[in-house]
Amino acid sequence: MLALAVEANYVHWHEINPDTHEPTHVFMSHPEAVKLFRAYPHVVLIDSTYKTNTYNMALVKVVGVTPVGSSFLIACVLIPSESEEGYTWLLRKLMDILECTGASPSVFVTDRELGLVRALRTLITETPHLLCRWHVNRAIESRALLIHKTVSYKDHVLNNPETGWWNVIDATSEEDCNKAWSVFSQNLKILASYVSRTWGEHAKKFVLCYTNDYFHLGNTATSRVESAHSLLKAWLKSAHLTLDTMWSRIHSMLEGQHSKIRKELQDSMSRPRITQRLFSLLKGKVSTKALEIMEDELKRGVALEVGWELGCGCVLRTTHGLPCACTLVDLKNNGSRVHLSDIHSFWRTLEYDNQEAMSKNDNDMLEELVDKARQSDSVYRKVFLEKLRDILHPEDEDILAPAVRENPKGRPRGSTTRNKSGFEHTIRKYGTPSTDTSSNVQHMIGDFAAGVAGAPLERNFTKGLISTWVKRYGVPEEL
Repeated sequence: MLALAVEANYVHWHEINPDTHEPTHVFMSHPEAVKLFRAYPHVVLIDSTYKTNTYNMALVKVVGVTPVGSSFLIACVLIPSESEEGYTWLLRKLMDILECTGASPSVFVTDRELGLVRALRTLITETPHLLCRWHVNRAIESRALLIHKTVSYKDHVLNNPETGWWNVIDATSEEDCNKAWSVFSQNLKILASYVSRTWGEHAKKFVLCYTNDYFHLGNTATSRVESAHSLLKAWLKSAHLTLDTMWSRIHSMLEGQHSKIRKELQDSMSRPRITQRLFSLLKGKVSTKALEIMEDELKRGVALEVGWELGCGCVLRTTHGLPCACTLVDLKNNGSRVHLSDIHSFWRTLEYDNQEAMSKNDNDMLEELVDKARQSDSVYRKVFLEKLRDILHPEDEDILAPAVRENPKGRPRGSTTRNKSGFEHTIRKYGTPSTDTSSNVQHMIGDFAAGVAGAPLERNFTKGLISTWVKRYGVPEEL
């Protein structure tokens, strides 16, 4: 594993247990990923997965976003557990990659893994932290179903236009959010108590009126990392790989990913898709993804002109660094054009090879250290060289394979699928939520089919169907 890191010029760090000589933490970042991260540090998404290696260590993936809309794997990190200590180590190494550039992420996006949340709160104090809205909503849907025990809960509890949860999380102003919460908590006291207790302190990390203040490029969920999990496991093809085999396969996957990103960026420069004069000054100078977003925003603005009281919101300027609907409509109506200065530098950075790898101060310090080492006593020169050799040639260290950890998270032993989430277990018990108000009828039909399938003999059909009915819905009042 470490030999690959040296051979392929990975940025890598590792921690070794001095008593057992086993690696406890490993951080690997492909040299191309390092360049991408330094060019596009704005959005960082973090999530972990299990059952990728025979030692049951957690594999944490750190994912970034390019101006063409692609995801790229910034780093893969092995940690012994999802503790605050493990994530703090990861975050320190991640920020070390950016240190020479002076840049920092605009947002971190994660789920509510407590060790990661605490590490971000302690270490990354200046960068906003967003919680995955999808995970938040799933958790609340699951709790609502447990409380109300009805398959139509989504209509009556969450999607209700007057009292529903979506009125809270999708509120576009703090005033609207407070009003929606007041109504929600009065009508659904038990569920509101859970939301307040579990998610209240994190509200500014996922409620729309707050997240609209951050430059997140539309990333308010960890779906990019979930997709990266799926792609990675398709490449790994096993849950019991050694570290050498696992990293070799990850390396092959990354080589293909980087080739694709290079082509997409090149296409933005050489084959721009300009559909109207409004964007003609941007030809070959901004990504095709930025043009697509502005085209959609312009269409929204034209539609809003019919009833402008709906309001533009002017959110795109903040969240994406692009002109919003009202600006685009005004420019179009006046015969003007969007200028390059109207576009955030993220969308204009279509080449990333020219990133400065080391600051002048770092170069000066390195030369100073080498000069001092040359002038020092031979004993100190030997120590200096040994330390330098350990850094540049970690494969020469006496490192053993990690011990196998018991009871890891992830999918069941021997399975190729992950464990079901709490939401999925709840749905399995109470049924699939439906936005159709006739969902009870749908489940009655499902019960009918289940009764047929579960009746070994024709004469037992009615008995089996009634048993299934009573188990789900209770004894009808008519009986």
